[in-house]
Amino acid sequence: MDPSSGAPQAYPSTPGMYNLTTQAEGHTVSYTLRIPAGYEGHTALPVILCLHFGGQPTEFYGGRFLGLIPLPGFGSLSAIMVAPTAHQRGWATPTGEAAAFAALAEVEQHLTVDTRRRVVMGYSMGGRGTWHLATTFRSHFVAAIPIASRPGEIALDTLRDLPLYVIHSEADRRVPIEDTAKAVEQLHAMDAPVEFAHLPSGDHFDYRLVIAELRTKVCPWLETVWQHP
Repeated sequence: MDPSSGAPQAYPSTPGMYNLTTQAEGHTVSYTLRIPAGYEGHTALPVILCLHFGGQPTEFYGGRFLGLIPLPGFGSLSAIMVAPTAHQRGWATPTGEAAAFAALAEVEQHLTVDTRRRVVMGYSMGGRGTWHLATTFRSHFVAAIPIASRPGEIALDTLRDLPLYVIHSEADRRVPIEDTAKAVEQLHAMDAPVEFAHLPSGDHFDYRLVIAELRTKVCPWLETVWQHP
């Protein structure tokens, strides 16, 4: 609502960053939306669902994450980005799933989005959520990018035909790389289309090498994936 007039506010439709809210199962979900330069509402653009890391989520915590990693990493792409905020218990829960899909649905209802080119990515807790959502809702996504996270107990065979770009640092002391490496090895054994960037340095909270990987390697990879959704 427009507080000055009481009239409903129009949904954003011009390039920029916006903090918005929607409803999911009776709860308010806050999310940050990035509309890229050049968006005109006629050409359907890909959408990247960005899942934030852990901590003590405040309102628009997803926006904080968006500014730290996805925007510096994917900023050159002509893609819509949506970064919802989830409870600290994470994305691999019914509440986390509802928050993610409520924000995504709101964006796809109001903007011109190519849902055949929907991508999920996330860091740490968000990376775990990326593994989870890609597995549980396989048909929703054309690619997934889990970063600095363990896959957890998921059915890896569900991902045998999903393009994955997995990023993890060999120097990560908070979330060691071993479980991720084992999962990638299993996926390779299935001939799954998975790329694995095992970064040689950088602890869990060092985002610089991750952002560089996104800019130089993942963006071209995504462009290729999007050519054949």
